[in-house]
Formats: sequence, structure tokens, C-alpha cells
Amino acid sequence: MTRRLATEYERAPGGEPGDLVELIEGGPAVRHHIAQLQSAAREEVLLIDCPPYLGGAPEHNAAEFQALRRGVVYRTIYHLPSVDDPARPAQIADYAAAGEDARALLAAGLKDAAIMRSLGMTQRTMTRRMAALPAELDATTRFQAGLNAARRGLV
Repeated sequence: MTRRLATEYERAPGGEPGDLVELIEGGPAVRHHIAQLQSAAREEVLLIDCPPYLGGAPEHNAAEFQALRRGVVYRTIYHLPSVDDPARPAQIADYAAAGEDARALLAAGLKDAAIMRSLGMTQRTMTRRMAALPAELDATTRFQAGLNAARRGLV
């Protein structure tokens, strides 16, 4: 496997170091590109939330809500002064709640297929989320995971 990867690497077209960076100018173009990146994410998005913001203040991020509902995990580092805004913690809580939709639907008794349709998830994402759930809740089965989630007030 390593030799095959090394061979593919050697055959890959070369380029200049400047080819590795794409310059995007203008607020609308940057917003569009960020939305495309979030829409293409399958598993995880890493963010640093720090001013200055494109529009001067944090904006509603519809692409993030859609990705969270598909099961994409967001890991965000927040710049402390940006969290001092009284509206900001509520926005952050909304994003966290969107990521918990699958757990709530599962607790409501929906089957995986119904949850996938409801949240627009793929089979692979649903399988990954359900495989990770017992470990997150210190459980060995889905049933035990549901009990532990209820005991912790997560559903």
C-alpha cells in the first residue's frame, strides 16, 4: 500500500507553491466559498470564530445548520471577546441544538431510515453517528446508550 501511494505521489502533476493558495476577494465571494466548503463537508469542520467578521458581526450560518443536521461535526474555537456579546451564547446554543437533532429523533423512537430522511443524512453518516453514540454515552448497546442519555438529561 505504501509503495502504491508513493508511486501515485511521484506521478502527480507538480506545481508552484503559489498554486496551493486560492485568493478570493470580496465579501459575497468569500461567503459563497465558505458555504460551498461547509456543504461539501462529510465528517468534520474545524473553525476559529474570531473578529473581524465579514459583515461586521457574526451572521446566521444556514450552511452550518444544514451540515449539522447531516451529521457533520463542528469543532469551533471562539475568541473570548466575541462571546461577551449577549446574543452570541444563544447563537452558539442554537448550533449545538441543531447537532443534537439525530439524538432527539432516535430517543423519540424513529428508525434510522426515518432519521436519515428527516435530517438529509446519508447511510454512511448515520452509521458513523450511531456507531459513535454508545462510546460517547459510556454504553455497550444502543438501548443502554438511550438510557444513559435520558439519565443525563440529553434527550
